[in-house]
Amino acid sequence: MKGKRYTAEFKLRMVNEVIKNCKRPSAVAREHKILASTLFSWRALYERFGEDAFIASEQQSDLLEIENINLQKQLERLKAQEILYERLLGKLTLENHRLREQVNPRFLASSNSGGI
Repeated sequence: MKGKRYTAEFKLRMVNEVIKNCKRPSAVAREHKILASTLFSWRALYERFGEDAFIASEQQSDLLEIENINLQKQLERLKAQEILYERLLGKLTLENHRLREQVNPRFLASSNSGGI
């Protein structure tokens, strides 16, 4: 489930209330009905990257969403490949077993007793 999106201006305004107005993050979060952990994250981003952190995060969010969709498609393809490889492995294992029986008829007896 995707969370609510906030504009860069809103994020900056919330961080400024904490930093410049010396308000407690939990009070600002409660007042604006956002999670305190979200506000702490925004403040950390602001302290590290300045105002650019929020502008970049909006653009990055769209790029990450596209990347996520592409990764999900790739995962589905890989799961389908895995199923094919499992089937192929099963067929090859059976064929290997049959060939070993042809070469050494006692193979079946030894493989059933645990030794190969």
